[in-house]
Amino acid sequence: MGGKGPCFGMRLACTLASVLCLALVACTDGAEQDEEEEVVCTPDPGPYDTRIHPLIVQRCGECHGSPPEGDAPFSLVEGYVDLVEGEEGFRKVDKALRAIQENRMPEPPAPPLTGPERDLFVAWLTCAPPPEPDSGM
Repeated sequence: MGGKGPCFGMRLACTLASVLCLALVACTDGAEQDEEEEVVCTPDPGPYDTRIHPLIVQRCGECHGSPPEGDAPFSLVEGYVDLVEGEEGFRKVDKALRAIQENRMPEPPAPPLTGPERDLFVAWLTCAPPPEPDSGM
């Protein structure tokens, strides 16, 4: 019986189908990870004192002051080191970026961030070059 038995074709088809399924799952998982991937960096301390901290105090300090008020889980006004310390992805800067990008902060009745405020926060939190200072910032 030197030939390939009647089951050879079925085994080959099953093997090929399994390989294709694994390849499809691997490609799908990678695509989902890329979509969910977020920028995690340590923002530059340079503009913190002059541009970022005053804006945090003005726009976030009522709830995220020291101590935090209402349902705010933490203070954002304790200083640069307090914002960037901890495990990447779980630091205050990482949580703030997600909240701003998802339009969850500031919460009503506070007005939403203006375009320039949002641009400055997002640029700083993602380690991108900050927009040029505005007369209003």
